[in-house]
Amino acid sequence: MEKHEISLDFYHLADLRKLLADRPPLGVTPEVETKIRAGADFVLEQLSRDRYIYGVNTGFGSLCETRIEDDEVEALQYKHVVSHACGVGPLVSEEISRLVMLIKLLTFRTGHTGVSMDVVGRLLDFWNHDIIPAIPMKGTVGASGDLAPLAHMALPLLGMGKVYRSGELFEAAEVLAEMGWKPLKLKAKEGLALTNGVQYINALAASSLMEIEMLVKVADLLAALSVQAFSAARTFYQAPYHETTYHEERRVVAANLRTLLADSNHWDLPTCNQSKQDPYSFRCIPQVHGAIRQAVGYSVGVIERELNGVSDNPLFFPEADEILFGGNLHGESTAITLDLLAISLSELSNISERRTYQLLSGHRGLPSFLITKPGLDSGFMIVQY
Repeated sequence: MEKHEISLDFYHLADLRKLLADRPPLGVTPEVETKIRAGADFVLEQLSRDRYIYGVNTGFGSLCETRIEDDEVEALQYKHVVSHACGVGPLVSEEISRLVMLIKLLTFRTGHTGVSMDVVGRLLDFWNHDIIPAIPMKGTVGASGDLAPLAHMALPLLGMGKVYRSGELFEAAEVLAEMGWKPLKLKAKEGLALTNGVQYINALAASSLMEIEMLVKVADLLAALSVQAFSAARTFYQAPYHETTYHEERRVVAANLRTLLADSNHWDLPTCNQSKQDPYSFRCIPQVHGAIRQAVGYSVGVIERELNGVSDNPLFFPEADEILFGGNLHGESTAITLDLLAISLSELSNISERRTYQLLSGHRGLPSFLITKPGLDSGFMIVQY
């Protein structure tokens, strides 16, 4: 399979979906490698100037005022990863762990995090040999950082923790020995760069959106089937009706219904009452499904920007000879977006359930609970309950 070189291009969800599906060998472009090397060299240069830099030669969090001696800088990074690997609960899927690694590589490609090509190269080795870190599901600080999950992602680089290989779980030390790889010795800033950021929740968000984009399409198909079965009127999805609004997503849903029901006669059946309005769950399909599409479209934009950004702190800018401190480790944008998606999917599920209720209620010539002898048989009663 042709190798994919990670570049500085903007990666869309569709690009990540393809990489996850095809799993091509990964590398980095010469431009990316140059930036990574420049960032790593810059960190070492700052240390040689005897600079006092958070996360490089200081303690972490509330221990940031504690100065770390030069001969303990590497030990600091190692201890940081090991001490933060305290996640609990069942392991996330291999797919999520694989996506976490990929998003972390997108962060490292800029050179702003200060990691060396040794770290990037080992992550690429893991991807290319289908060696996937085992990450416990619980432990993230959420919007304030994925310290524990990312520490578990980093542990196998050090020959610790567990990894998936060919679908089975192994000790990382065992797999590294089999591959002939020595555990990495982390240099200044590398432990913090590996654990800092929100690549874990961004992976969960990206994976969810990949499924949600498909669910939104399926929802229109299921709605069309319900319209046919319920003998609903056809007025609610006609183009002139939706040209009175400025919501493009509503128009898309209505157009989908017109396409899906083009050869239908649902509006001309004896059980269809054109003069009587259909229940909300039918005639408001374009409005509700359209609103969900709006929310999903917004969410895709937010998460794609997150995936392509640099989530870490501090950040290094070799060209400007600058180190900047801030809050790019924070994931509020992702957190709020996931809340929006949760609300949106609840709405999508709710209107679908209400249509199910109407189909089982004995209206429009349909038997109660869609069974030939209701009463003697309960049909789909309990399914809907």
